[in-house]
Amino acid sequence: MGYLFAGYDRHFGFQVYVSDPSGNYGGWKATAMGKNKQTATDMFKTEYTETTTVSEALTLSVAVLAKLMDITPTADRMEFFVMRMGDDGEVAQHVLTAAEVATLFTRAEAAAATKGDT
Repeated sequence: MGYLFAGYDRHFGFQVYVSDPSGNYGGWKATAMGKNKQTATDMFKTEYTETTTVSEALTLSVAVLAKLMDITPTADRMEFFVMRMGDDGEVAQHVLTAAEVATLFTRAEAAAATKGDT
């Protein structure tokens, strides 16, 4: 089993890090792990760019989950958090509240309907 975690370094900025049981690790701007890793990674490669906003990245994450999970992802089954650079120059994280996650899912559903992915 591997681990997926977020971090920041001064050379590459914010990244998602993946480590595997052998101790190998790598940093990514957007990635996935698990059964449908390749499909999820392909979706991120296609839709994530350096200009993607945090809001857009969260919406994309919900779209990836909705497409690849065995169950239908719902706001009450998911947790999300965001890392940002605070005004004081320190890295800060924010766990989205239940209301923020519900809004995120509403936004993702609207985006999917606009794309015709319903």
